[in-house]
Amino acid sequence: MVVMKRELQKLIDALSGKDRREKGRLRRQLAALQAEYNLLKNCLSENKRLANLEIRGLEALKQAVENERDDLQLQVWELEQQIKELLNYIESEQTQHRLQALRAPLSEASQASPHIDLSSLYLGLVGGHPATRQGIIQELTIQYRLQNWVEIPPLKEARIRKNKLKRKLSRCHLIVVIADYMSHPLTHAVFGLKAAKAITQEVFLLNCHGKTGVVREILNLVKQQKVEK
Repeated sequence: MVVMKRELQKLIDALSGKDRREKGRLRRQLAALQAEYNLLKNCLSENKRLANLEIRGLEALKQAVENERDDLQLQVWELEQQIKELLNYIESEQTQHRLQALRAPLSEASQASPHIDLSSLYLGLVGGHPATRQGIIQELTIQYRLQNWVEIPPLKEARIRKNKLKRKLSRCHLIVVIADYMSHPLTHAVFGLKAAKAITQEVFLLNCHGKTGVVREILNLVKQQKVEK
């Protein structure tokens, strides 16, 4: 009896339109919720897009700051080297004046240092900041007639396989590694080739700062090799 009453009430509600009105209300509510969901979804997509743009901008700014920091560090090293050489020059001049006043023999000081010609040298320059390598090559080519060289940048600038590294360095007469701006994988790769006798040339690790110090050490190594020959 109770079941029949429920069924009868449903039939009455359907005939009166009450059920249709309830379904219509539910459909309108569902449509409103769907529209709100779509709006939130669009807002989320836009926020993600803006966040990605902001991240890329911050990454570019970070890289620019790191590059500027490296350039400033190079300038500091170069200035330190110039100051050191200036102090050495002043001390040398003072010593020379004192020796002249005492009329001491100055045969070594009075003789001009022979100019070094690097035209027959094939130089291997490993590591170092790009600006430093460029400055070194520029001075050696202009002042000392260097004609042949190969540059091996740090691995964070360019990835070099060992076989390619071997081919590049095997032509060199002198290989110098700039330790101040150098990746550990590249250092291990170069000295690993040397230990395995894949390259027979001497590899010199330079700990000096800046272009001036590296150029001076290269010239000293060339003079030393000529003396040993």
